[in-house]
Amino acid sequence: MLGEPESIEHEEMEISDREELETNEGCPKNFANILACLRLWNYFTKPDYEFIRNVLKECMVQRSIRETEPYDWENMEIN
Repeated sequence: MLGEPESIEHEEMEISDREELETNEGCPKNFANILACLRLWNYFTKPDYEFIRNVLKECMVQRSIRETEPYDWENMEIN
């Protein structure tokens, strides 16, 4: 029973984050999962890097992006 309020809070936060990210054009909806976790964590929380990495990899697969592709700023010309 102790976990219930936190899970309810997490679900509500995830829905709120999804709505917020859906208004940001070009931002993958999966990022709401990362944002929800970040909001639950505090200074002392050990980040779940594996979770974040998996969400990012899932986004890459959905968008057919390979890890070997250059970042968008690597192709920019500086005037």
